[in-house]
Amino acid sequence: MNNRSSISKVQRVLYSTDISMFECVPKKIYYPKNKQELQKILIKAKKNKITIHPRGCGTSTAGQSLGHGVLIDTARYMNRILHIGKDYVDVEPGIILEELNKKLKPFGLFMPVDPSSHEVCSIGGMVSNNSSGIHSYLYGDTKDYVIGIEGYFANTDSFSTISGEGTKKYLDIISSIKPKALALTDKIAKSSKNSSGYNIKDTFSKNGLTALNSLLIGSEGTLCVMTKIRLKVIPLPEKRITILATFDDLEKALLAVSASKKINNISAIELLDKELIATSRKYFTEIRNFFSDDINAGLIFEIDGTEKNTQNSLKELLQVLEPVAKKIETGHNEEERKKLWWMRKSASSILNRIEGSTRSLRFIEDIAVPTENIIKFYREQKKILDEYGLRTAFFGHIGSGHFHINPRIDTRRPDFLDVVDEITKRTQKLVKELNGTMAGEHGDGILRTPYIKLFEPELHELFLQIKEAFDPEWILNPGKIATKDKKQTVMNRYLFKSIYELDQDTLNEIEKCHGCNECLKFCTTFKGISTNEGLKARGRASILRAIVNGTISSKKEIKEALYYIEKCALCTKCANQCPTGIDITKTASLLREQKVIPISLKKKLLMFLMYPVKKLLIKKTSSLNKGGTFKLNRLEVFTIRLGLYYRPYMKEFFKLFKEKELKALCYDKDVVNYLIYRLG
Repeated sequence: MNNRSSISKVQRVLYSTDISMFECVPKKIYYPKNKQELQKILIKAKKNKITIHPRGCGTSTAGQSLGHGVLIDTARYMNRILHIGKDYVDVEPGIILEELNKKLKPFGLFMPVDPSSHEVCSIGGMVSNNSSGIHSYLYGDTKDYVIGIEGYFANTDSFSTISGEGTKKYLDIISSIKPKALALTDKIAKSSKNSSGYNIKDTFSKNGLTALNSLLIGSEGTLCVMTKIRLKVIPLPEKRITILATFDDLEKALLAVSASKKINNISAIELLDKELIATSRKYFTEIRNFFSDDINAGLIFEIDGTEKNTQNSLKELLQVLEPVAKKIETGHNEEERKKLWWMRKSASSILNRIEGSTRSLRFIEDIAVPTENIIKFYREQKKILDEYGLRTAFFGHIGSGHFHINPRIDTRRPDFLDVVDEITKRTQKLVKELNGTMAGEHGDGILRTPYIKLFEPELHELFLQIKEAFDPEWILNPGKIATKDKKQTVMNRYLFKSIYELDQDTLNEIEKCHGCNECLKFCTTFKGISTNEGLKARGRASILRAIVNGTISSKKEIKEALYYIEKCALCTKCANQCPTGIDITKTASLLREQKVIPISLKKKLLMFLMYPVKKLLIKKTSSLNKGGTFKLNRLEVFTIRLGLYYRPYMKEFFKLFKEKELKALCYDKDVVNYLIYRLG
């Protein structure tokens, strides 16, 4: 298995972050191909008393997949569909939800739970968190679709909640804990969504294998490692209608949510606030077609069902919305509908486009309250954030009382972590008063586990008891849901320190990537060469950040790091398609200019060979009048890409292009868009 494991510093850095605020470099990475290899890894780790951290696609917002021990990447190889039945499907944990639904579509079936990251998240991660998403208002959470799980417990024995194999000991544990757990059910949040802690509500109200299944779902890799998941799948809806309603006041939108709850067949009710709308309008001109500059809130509804009942539901919904909404749009074409949903699904990434050292942070980003409390919660939470003078985005699955809240904080202010802790504690107190939860769908992870211990000590004691009964040596993903640690031993990634004297623009570019994994969909080298994490924009951003802060420093490490940087195809898709606007070509160029990373002999040779093309291109450009248009051939496009890779090489052309306000025409739209974006 040597070719499916790594202790390389560069590889370990690639797996040291997810979408959360945390950074933790593991000791070793494994990429098992099957359950037999996975069991060998577990046996070895247990023997050496090294912790195990299962990982899917690294899209957790609370640091669930981070740890100091052995990290198991299930997404690279354990990503197959094993069987498609009449109303169920068997899959390995690493399969991406979107890929699964593409395979199910010819059968007229789908897995309806759809987190915003559905194109880049794994089924294993969804089960571990009990994810929900945009259409959970109608379809429910992941727990409603998991028929059974197979895998290994901490003692490395296999189990199956489908057949019952290897489960007797753990069913007995559940039975022994049941009286204590039932006495604490009144401590559980009353919100319709809750992924905080172990699911004691469902576990201890059921019996047998369904009880064990309920406990393992949402356990964040702390109780077992999964190798197979059986999911219930359902028929695709015959008809789906999308409605956008815009408002001049966010509270009017919240009142409309309450009024619409009696209407049947609504599958989604999503909130967009002024901050998200304004940021989207600034960077994406097509969004202005949906939202004028006087709009302060929006609601996106979807209705699923038959042709007849969707029309009836639409009629009822319009009667609710027309008296209060400024504008209502129904039946967008498929392209417009996709763009609208892309804005909502990419909300956190779009909010990270802001310039400077201010970051849109996700530390109170998953709050769910009973829907009768949404207006009270919004008012009180806004007061808290206003006291700190923070611009904040409120959006989310509002039909279920579920808010995603992203405050903007300058991460270089000296009291940054103190402010985060103060706001979190005050928010937790408010949420508890309103019978809500801090984790509606994203789980606890490193982020929220300390606050369970602080605000719900009795529940935390129960969670400790469950953890120690299932995993007495604390081998499986410790520090999530239940913890014995008094202090976290992971670093906050925003406490970033450069060992080089870099200008502010360069530092801002280095820190911009927040790990959303959208580049999995478009990065040319990741899709074309290998599914190695280092061959997509997120991985390259992690490598560049690690070089700048000194984590990667030796000649050997730098050489390996440069392999991934120089494999960049210079396609400019990250600059054009990343919602956050991550520009790997630009970032690498800035670091070369400031002598942080070298330019390879291969690239120097290419520049020498392209020199005549460069001179012709500059001559051609300089002869054009202001506002002129010129065509680029393939060789010229390649030369420009080379110049984007190492900017001083083409600075004369870039200067002319900008000064003369030229337009370029060529077969490669990405290059044209990039030139306009960077230089026009």
